[in-house]
Amino acid sequence: MDFWKSVLVYLKKTVRMENKLLFKDSLLRVRRAPEPDDVLWENLGVSWEVKAKKKLITTLATLAILCMSFVLILIISYFQLFIQLNNLAQGLALTIVNSSGASLIVFVNYTLNFSIEKFTKSEKHSTLTTYHSALAEKKIVAVFFNTAIIYYLISSYFLNFAGKNGLVENLKYIYMSNMFITIILQVFDPFYLLRLWNRRTLEKAPEKSGYTQSEANALYEGPTQNIPFLFSSVVNMILFTSFYGSLVPFGAILGMITLVSWYWT
Repeated sequence: MDFWKSVLVYLKKTVRMENKLLFKDSLLRVRRAPEPDDVLWENLGVSWEVKAKKKLITTLATLAILCMSFVLILIISYFQLFIQLNNLAQGLALTIVNSSGASLIVFVNYTLNFSIEKFTKSEKHSTLTTYHSALAEKKIVAVFFNTAIIYYLISSYFLNFAGKNGLVENLKYIYMSNMFITIILQVFDPFYLLRLWNRRTLEKAPEKSGYTQSEANALYEGPTQNIPFLFSSVVNMILFTSFYGSLVPFGAILGMITLVSWYWT
């Protein structure tokens, strides 16, 4: 090799990172192989073109849900403004109307979590670790955009931050809805309650259930821990509280109550 190439190779060899090795004038990137029980063996033969197509479908589906959420919240905001300007509702009725947008956000968040999980599972990741990482990242971005950014964009359009039907007032309802609805769904998990009901039905008439032994064993397992969902929920709560911390300082207290409730459940 010529002089400059030898200098370049020497520099690469001197300043290389720990995971880069020089071999026959080439830099090789070496990474630790995953554990055998972490590998999704049935996905190893899937080409990167198919995986890229699946990821594109996931992205488009998520954007469609976010656009739907934006339109619905915008309609609700117009409805709230119309009611307040014409004094069509007072007291409890006005509170219910104002909290409808916040409740819709929480509902869309759970829809996003469910749909993203289904679409990410179809992306054919090679390992469980990459699948869980991709799932958590998608949930964090989508839910944060739906919870924080959409209301900010709508409030910027209305040019109303601190007044009636403004951003600060809506944030109060978002915090309260997110805290109470999330705690209720965590404590009274509908899927686990359905499993308890199926157990009771099985015990009453086991000969008529049609369950196999493996299905019966699965029915009597405890509630599963969805780590990507729990991780993304905690990160989103921290991001949302930090994003609006200067506007709604008491949100940090409500966020801490929600986090403690998640930890307890």
